[in-house]
Amino acid sequence: MRNHKKIAGAIFDFAAFLTILEYPYTISRNHDSSRMVDLIREWSVSRGLNIETPFISAWHLDDAELRKLYPSLQEAYEKMEEAEEEYELVKKLVQDHEE
Repeated sequence: MRNHKKIAGAIFDFAAFLTILEYPYTISRNHDSSRMVDLIREWSVSRGLNIETPFISAWHLDDAELRKLYPSLQEAYEKMEEAEEEYELVKKLVQDHEE
């Protein structure tokens, strides 16, 4: 079963982290998104979380739900690896944009 309370707690904790920042940041499609990535990274480090390879496309699914989508967990893990590769590409685009 998904742990909704932990997920909600993390979201609210990150929001609280944003409210204590010394300077305001505007985040929208018209603004540089790399600062948001930096803020997520800062927050995760402060919480001892490793977020280097997030499974963004299916974070909300538990193993049973993954099995429904993918007959074997091996296939699910392969999809997770694909998501990690996609994340690395996005991360590189953000880094390139910063330079």
